[in-house]
Amino acid sequence: MKNKTKNKIACSLLTATMIFNGAGSIIGVYAQETIEKLAPQTEETEVLKESSKTNEKEEVVEETTSLVEKKALKATENQSKVMASYEEAIKEVTNPKWDNGQKTDVPVSNDLKAKLDTSNLSALKNEKAKTLTVDIQLKNTYLASKYLNGKSPAGESYYNMVNFFTDVKQIKQLLKDNSGYSVIDSQGNQLDAGYIDELHGLIAQIIDFDTSTNLKYDKDSIFNSKAFQTHKELGGTDVIATSREGHVSLKFHIDSHGWWGYDLGAHDSITGLPMGYDAKTTYENQRDLTSKYANFFVIEMGYTDNGDKCYMLNATDLENPMIYVSADGTKAFLIDVDMYGQNVLNKVIKDVIGDKCKELNVFVTHNHPDHINNLSVIASDSKLKAMTKVYWPENDYNSQYGENIFGKDKIIKLKDGDKIQFSKTTFQFIEIPNEHTVGGGQLADLTHKVLYVGDTLGAQIHLGGTNVSMSSIDYWIAGTEKTEKYVAAYDIQYFIGGHTPNLGNTAFATWVKTACQYAKDKVLKEDHSFGSGRGTTIVVENGKVISEERQIEMLTQGVSDRDELNIASISFRNDLNAFGDYDKAIHEVIIPRYEKDGSKTNQKVSELLKNHLNTLDLGAIKNEKNKTITTFIQLKDVYLNSEYLNGKSEAGMSYYNMLNFYTNVKQVKQLLDANPGYSVIDSQKNKLDKAYIDELLGLLDQINDMNPKTNLKYDMDSVYDSKVFNQEMTRGGTDVIATSQEGNVSLKFHIDSHGWWGYDLGADDSITSLVMGFDQKAIDADRAERESPITKQYGNFFVIEMENAGKGKWYMLNGTDLENPIIYVSSDGKEAFMIDVDFYGENVINQVIKSVIGDKCESLKIFLTHNHGDHVNNLAQIAKDERLKEITTLVWPENEPHTKLNGVDLVELFDYTTIKDMQPIIAADNTFQFIEIPDEHTPGGGQLADLTNKVLYSGDTLGAQVHLGGGTVMMSKIDSWLNGALKSAKYIEENDIRYNIGGHTPYLNNPQFASWVAKAIQCGKEQLVSDPFWKGGLVIVENGKIVDSKRMGEIFAKGLSDRDELNIASINFINDLDHKEDPDDNQVPDSNNNQTPNNNDNQTPNNNDKKPIVDNQQTTFVKTEDQSLLAGFALTALMAFVVSVVVYKKRKENE
Repeated sequence: MKNKTKNKIACSLLTATMIFNGAGSIIGVYAQETIEKLAPQTEETEVLKESSKTNEKEEVVEETTSLVEKKALKATENQSKVMASYEEAIKEVTNPKWDNGQKTDVPVSNDLKAKLDTSNLSALKNEKAKTLTVDIQLKNTYLASKYLNGKSPAGESYYNMVNFFTDVKQIKQLLKDNSGYSVIDSQGNQLDAGYIDELHGLIAQIIDFDTSTNLKYDKDSIFNSKAFQTHKELGGTDVIATSREGHVSLKFHIDSHGWWGYDLGAHDSITGLPMGYDAKTTYENQRDLTSKYANFFVIEMGYTDNGDKCYMLNATDLENPMIYVSADGTKAFLIDVDMYGQNVLNKVIKDVIGDKCKELNVFVTHNHPDHINNLSVIASDSKLKAMTKVYWPENDYNSQYGENIFGKDKIIKLKDGDKIQFSKTTFQFIEIPNEHTVGGGQLADLTHKVLYVGDTLGAQIHLGGTNVSMSSIDYWIAGTEKTEKYVAAYDIQYFIGGHTPNLGNTAFATWVKTACQYAKDKVLKEDHSFGSGRGTTIVVENGKVISEERQIEMLTQGVSDRDELNIASISFRNDLNAFGDYDKAIHEVIIPRYEKDGSKTNQKVSELLKNHLNTLDLGAIKNEKNKTITTFIQLKDVYLNSEYLNGKSEAGMSYYNMLNFYTNVKQVKQLLDANPGYSVIDSQKNKLDKAYIDELLGLLDQINDMNPKTNLKYDMDSVYDSKVFNQEMTRGGTDVIATSQEGNVSLKFHIDSHGWWGYDLGADDSITSLVMGFDQKAIDADRAERESPITKQYGNFFVIEMENAGKGKWYMLNGTDLENPIIYVSSDGKEAFMIDVDFYGENVINQVIKSVIGDKCESLKIFLTHNHGDHVNNLAQIAKDERLKEITTLVWPENEPHTKLNGVDLVELFDYTTIKDMQPIIAADNTFQFIEIPDEHTPGGGQLADLTNKVLYSGDTLGAQVHLGGGTVMMSKIDSWLNGALKSAKYIEENDIRYNIGGHTPYLNNPQFASWVAKAIQCGKEQLVSDPFWKGGLVIVENGKIVDSKRMGEIFAKGLSDRDELNIASINFINDLDHKEDPDDNQVPDSNNNQTPNNNDNQTPNNNDKKPIVDNQQTTFVKTEDQSLLAGFALTALMAFVVSVVVYKKRKENE
């Protein structure tokens, strides 16, 4: 068959399949009418035989119970054959029909009987032994189902139960006619009449939906159970039912397609048949009949172990509200309320919550009718209405529906991340916006690690689990990714979907994402017409998109409930009709590359860099009538956040985000250029004209060009103590507000705490060479160097204006490799004051400084926190500029050795003054004070306090704020480090310091950081006292407390976001007390981002100079002490897991 023909066949089959839709019903997959009479067929129902006390091997036993011809029993010498009456048995079977609070017992109609096994049951009678032998299993029964999704008619598991019921009734007939006899089942179990009566009573409860029936969710049916792995018939929703007396139990399966079918998704509900209606009426009126007469199994889930109880109200039409009852019985918590079973719902709820309940909390996952309509039913009961309050996602419309029913005061709006404490169980709401609904989402039971995902992932079925359009696909991908991260962060074990009533695999979120990503890539990379028209279905099986052949196989053969557990699918429709050209857009992107002579080269984006970017064409919907182009990216009030995880993510994520946004805006401009007079509508419904897009593009040009004149301001909303920070959980670290030259356009973007272009100095993962267009060979050679020559030359700086409480201006030069020199400029522009000068960005540093200080500047004072090369070496570059050298005066800590670079004393290149401990200095309209931290990171370096803005520049005296080893402390210097941290903490408290900025921590940080560092050092010191042979290790402080080995393991395994890193301090200890100290070694290794000693900063005293000299030879074999190799990360990680256990145990012993 040719591919085109195959595609057409697949498309025809797929578009006819069942589509999951939370808002209404869609005609389903079946070619035949669902209610037509079944042809006679043979089916085996599998039974699990319980393991014997002698540890006999468990085996699966086949038996005949439903839709099966009974096997002919052959009588032996002492036996005779007896026959029971099916007709007599079926006459006794009734189904409960509820109207106006009254139950009617509806007998089995002929149309329902046509679906059943109507054969009489035979038995072999042994008069001598007084036994009746039957060919069905009666003990340890498992009523499995051979239901095949997409193939079998609805109601199979229900028919199985009715068939088993009539078989048991017929056995009762035979026992009644043969008083004193017992029955022997197909497994050789000999059972008396009392057992059969008890079994009969249990089945009667099940058929009657008796809410007092002891039903428990069978954990053996869960995908990750041991039994599931060994018994291939298990999977989906299995229930263990136990009789009132407690002597009899059985297992039965509930088809994933529903006990009585699925009106909402497949329009094949059989609810009318059990209610006594004929097949035609059942089919034509199924929505009305199901809404009224659907019923619920009350299944105890068994995963609550704190006294609270959780039940699934497993609806006959594939809905599954969940209800928790508090340990003391006074409160209940209901998740979603269904739209079916209106005549019985209130009775079920009241039976479950009991008479003691005084408070009913209801949470709705989203606003679709099948999840909220029964709120009106609950409100129709005055007792329930009085005790009910409803939790509603605040951004999901239609909360008015709840307010109209219960009153505005009974509706509680939930924000993303809000928690609800119910009895001993903690819930949390996770908003999944603009996806299945505008503001609906999920609810996590954090206590028991279960996530109720509502419809945010669709239903788990191969026939199209949810509808996804190309215009909404980015929201679906974002929703699945948010779910994945939540699952990982909170160790969620299981999902329960709104139409998937089993404890499901959390990998389901990833499978849905895979399907969505496949569709997106297919449309935007390969074929713009893919999925257009009527759409198509994309199926993921075991994590992979399946072939057309496998899809056709599924559609023709069906899929079992067990196999469906490995499935995710979407019904995809491509509704786009206009596309940008990514290749053209990326070709226009220019990256600035400044050479040593100050000249600028316009560097194109290399193929290697492209590998890290989103290279998809931009899709849009063009409306000729309205002259609009609708895109699915935000273009106004943009915040380019980053999901960078320290210790896990690749470097450069925030930079890649900016480039991706840049090329998207370029493609929007392409579409507007091609359609004169059109405006663009972005994802937030903002209508924007071409002038706006041009201005936005101009701003992005400036940012990408690292133009020092770009209007960039530090976003104070990202600071730890801001109101917005405490409201928006995505904030934290360095956020920047960029505004266009014209002033009409602005955007916010995040700079990863690991650097815009990575961190050569601390992690050896700078991407500068990649950005600058070097080939792989040159990139590898550069990374092989102890310090990246390319980063030293081509690093660059964002000039970010800070919010100054004093006069003049205050700027941070945010380096692309995690350095952050500071410049203050006086209000008259004549004086400037700079703190540290970096050693990256050699080719551009002078241009940046001159751009910031301006032409009026007559005096530039430069204060150096300490003598390490990464803070000092660019003095050599500054000295090369005639004007800068002329106006520059250095402010040098008086007890700090000078720094040499290639034999040249960098301090002596300039006029300089020295500064003493606690000496104040007034510069550029601000008041500063020097705090010496002696014999610690360096002999005489320290900190500088901006007393005007209440900021402490701590240099490297407190290390960097990172969990991977923010500072390295030798045991020989531990007292100096502790004294330094305590001195810092005391100064902060006495001078009301609000923020700390570290030498490699480019944001306004919590001043508590100093006390956290002190706590970590104190912990190390205590450990050394208790164990003098301790070799050292990593100590992490989080929120002011020493983390234990378990938490440390979690941090290393999962990484930390920039926001979470704000609560961290860490020290990597090295015990050097057994080693003879080198008398020429003046300093302690400076560690940032888990750095190992590395030097450019290796200081050697020069007795011929007035001050000791640090000789920073570029050819040295030791890396600067502010740096570390990637090996350092691995070393610290290993030490974290091994040594921290020892630390923790020893400290506990001491306590």
